Amino acid sequence: MKKILYAAAVLLAVLVVSCATTGGEKPAGDFTQQEVDAAFDKVYEAYADALIMEGSVDYTVVKGDTLTKIAGNKYQESNMFYFPLIMLASKDIAISDPDLIEPGMPLKIPDLQRNLSNPGSKEKIKAYLGDVAFIYEKKGTKKAELTAEKLRALAYRELTP
Repeated sequence: MKKILYAAAVLLAVLVVSCATTGGEKPAGDFTQQEVDAAFDKVYEAYADALIMEGSVDYTVVKGDTLTKIAGNKYQESNMFYFPLIMLASKDIAISDPDLIEPGMPLKIPDLQRNLSNPGSKEKIKAYLGDVAFIYEKKGTKKAELTAEKLRALAYRELTP
């Protein structure tokens, strides 16, 4: 019984010290799913007019799809990290987070060549990709950090289809 009480006291002490050093706040990089959804919604709203939708095609998500896989198939494998353009074009679907697509969801696939060939659209896309990278960074997972790096690299280089 003494060992259990001792273990509980140590655990409580660690918890108190941990909370005291972080001020009880969430660690940087940890967004709740609700905060991620709200951040994506805000970004989609800010860039609502960024894309040229002429030439876009409809696509329905099937089991096993990811947005990077869809973008790789539609835009070529080397362009799979343009997947946020699909979410921006599909901003009216019920889910905000690109990582949470489900079979049956209708998506719009914008014409990448047409959008990157237009100087105005291209500049908006660069800014949009930077903002999406920031959200991914705040998700706080290793996969999200790697995605943020790829998106940021696209945002800061000369975009070519």
